[in-house]
Amino acid sequence: MDMIGILDFGSAGNIASVANAFRRAGAEVKVIRRLDEADGLEGTGGTGKIGNRKGTGSLDGLVIPGVGSFATVPMLATALGKKRINVPVLCICLGMQALFNGSEECKGAQGLKIIPGSVKKLKGKVRLPQLGWNRVRIEKKDPLFAGIASNEYFYFANSFAAFPKNRGAVLCSTEYGQKFASAVRAGNFWGVQFHPEKSGRAGQIVIRNFISICESQAAAAVPSIDIMGGKAVRLRQGKRGTRKVFGNPLLLAKKYEKAGFRLIHIVDLDAAFGGKSQLAYLGKIARKCPDLKIQWGGGIRSFENAKAAFSAGAYRVVFGTAVANTPDIVGKCVEEFGSDRVWASLDFSGKSPKMMVNGWEKSASLSVVRAIQLAKSCGVGGMIISSVDADGMGGGPRLQLLKTARALSRKPIMLAGGVRNPDDIEDALSLGADFVIVGRALYDENIKLGEWLCLRKE
Repeated sequence: MDMIGILDFGSAGNIASVANAFRRAGAEVKVIRRLDEADGLEGTGGTGKIGNRKGTGSLDGLVIPGVGSFATVPMLATALGKKRINVPVLCICLGMQALFNGSEECKGAQGLKIIPGSVKKLKGKVRLPQLGWNRVRIEKKDPLFAGIASNEYFYFANSFAAFPKNRGAVLCSTEYGQKFASAVRAGNFWGVQFHPEKSGRAGQIVIRNFISICESQAAAAVPSIDIMGGKAVRLRQGKRGTRKVFGNPLLLAKKYEKAGFRLIHIVDLDAAFGGKSQLAYLGKIARKCPDLKIQWGGGIRSFENAKAAFSAGAYRVVFGTAVANTPDIVGKCVEEFGSDRVWASLDFSGKSPKMMVNGWEKSASLSVVRAIQLAKSCGVGGMIISSVDADGMGGGPRLQLLKTARALSRKPIMLAGGVRNPDDIEDALSLGADFVIVGRALYDENIKLGEWLCLRKE
């Protein structure tokens, strides 16, 4: 997940509660007062990268919260500056109203003019301000409201509301004295009149959906490094005796970071096979590659293992064997660290695929259906679906596994095993994968890194 910037332009008022809500959903948060605090807003080449200073990381999305009067919108405009914003932006309450031309609340104060229309005082025999829960009717499908039923309740605090000129911008509507737009969208800008940070379960779903939207802007290809004995290696179908060394893991990680990747998948094969963990290497890569988010897996089978990995610098940990054997431990980690920072790796082998555990050396005798049910019951943020039989073979991924997994779950999915070229990734994305893990195909360098980086999920 992601580094989300929250813009404190001087009078938002609810910065702390918004920041805490995003942290609970698994995002890293950086509060900024001006966008020029985040370098590289324009000219990002479509990567959606805000910020390129070493050690500060990059913003994957921006949140503009707001409580108060439209009179403060000029302060917001100053904080935004004139740089182009290429990442997803979520505007809350006054932040949403600021997207429009102007407001009756403060005549003369200009809005951001991103969506044509105006903000007007609510009419009707109702008490103002509207304070409390109200229904939100979904008018148009959008990923921001995935998993939200129409007429779900959200928390509002407003006397004024937005009335877009173009109904095509309206995602949701709400009735309070009169019908008004309660959620809108224009390109990479989303606006919600309600407060998702105060809206309980439904609000957290919206926040997690926004985080997923931000994540989907990243490259679909995720580089993978398998570490064994301090070396970057590849095994064929996970078998120990098939090791082929490809060099220094740190140098490979630096190479991927320099190319522009933001997320990397690293597997500790020593720990996966029951040996000594490579956490020292994790710490070294995390220190030397500050712009990489490290997804760390292999041998993580306890709460202590996960905590140690996070302490060493992992952004996300991946459980495999523990999902099958001790799902309660996985659930505990989800509660402690957040769902987006705890994923499941479900690795299958055989014509009637069964989940493999303990470094792929044993079968858990779990079908694809049962394994995914277990992972979902743990509350993990997403799943890696892998074919042991295809891994390291260069014969193409097992897309049927992906089809089955996507039919069973709406959680983010990474497909792994057998990826040869960008066409394999395009096929996987078309069937519902969110990301595709690439290992040996990157090691072999038959395809330029830029071609992998250009692949995006629509």
